[in-house]
Amino acid sequence: MRKYWQKLNINPLFLKILIAVITVVLVVQVFPKKAKFKYEFQKGKLWQHETFYAPFEFPLKKSEEQIAKETEQIVSKSVVYYTKDTLVYQHVLQRLPDKITTYFGDKISENRRQEIIDKVTEFLKKSYRVGVFINSQGFTSGTVMIIGKQNQVSELLTSEVFFLEQLNDYVTKELAFEPQYRKNYQALLFEIMQPDLRVEQKFTQKALDENLKDLVYTYGIVNQGQLIIAKGEMVEGERLAMLESLQSEYESETWNQSNYYWSLLGYYTLVSICIFIVLVYLQRYAIDIYNDNIKLSFIFFNVLLIIYLVSFFIKTFPDYIYVAPVCLMLMILKSFFDFTHSKFLCLSSRFC
Repeated sequence: MRKYWQKLNINPLFLKILIAVITVVLVVQVFPKKAKFKYEFQKGKLWQHETFYAPFEFPLKKSEEQIAKETEQIVSKSVVYYTKDTLVYQHVLQRLPDKITTYFGDKISENRRQEIIDKVTEFLKKSYRVGVFINSQGFTSGTVMIIGKQNQVSELLTSEVFFLEQLNDYVTKELAFEPQYRKNYQALLFEIMQPDLRVEQKFTQKALDENLKDLVYTYGIVNQGQLIIAKGEMVEGERLAMLESLQSEYESETWNQSNYYWSLLGYYTLVSICIFIVLVYLQRYAIDIYNDNIKLSFIFFNVLLIIYLVSFFIKTFPDYIYVAPVCLMLMILKSFFDFTHSKFLCLSSRFC
């Protein structure tokens, strides 16, 4: 390990810069990535702060449940476009003669065979006149939009669409004159019939996107100076909605995309200044530590350790922040370095 560091010490200045840069980057990662609303509140709990008035005008935002419900309603009512494959009907007719023997036996006469073909062909003609689809799920409106040639849209009645899920009922109704052969007809038609209507994804998605643009995420306005909640009141109902809307508005206004990079630049600048001060101090008053990159790395490692420990307590156990072992760094550094240097390094880490 020592030999490895000795090789790196060929360019000690580069190593110091690298250690400092890594420290700065790791420290900035702990900083919050968005502004935080200064008041803590919970649904169903009493408001522990002073009576609160709206600091500025802001819209009342709908809850996630309301938005999800309205989105679901829009999706269910949005127009679904279909295309019709005319080749499917021709393919079904071609398969019909070969399947007669399978479902009606090979002992039927030619006249009887032709009679069955004529009846089934007539049934298929009526079924495929508008179109055939698998099931009626999704056909909530009374009309169906079918895109034809040159993207021309035809609006037809849903009741005219043939659904394969209802084939048994159709057969019983249309071929009631031969009840003894009902199962034969059903099996034959289940075998040869295929849906010729397919959802046209491009037009359907475009229509849905247009409808979703009309979704309103707010339902009212809170004026500046309006009472939001008084001290001791229960956080629920309209008060909760106003607090959540204000919290969302505050965070979006104070940490939007435009000032994100400026805030990030400020973070890096402040932390870099702190690290630079530490390096200048060590070069001026502890040159032996400054010249030893191993000691320098050890110091910055302890700085990072304490910062991440405190950050962990803040995020996980905010009520026990004072239990965080912030004095641990001073004790560790004091075991290896002069007390004066250790105290300065410990105090400097508080500003990072």
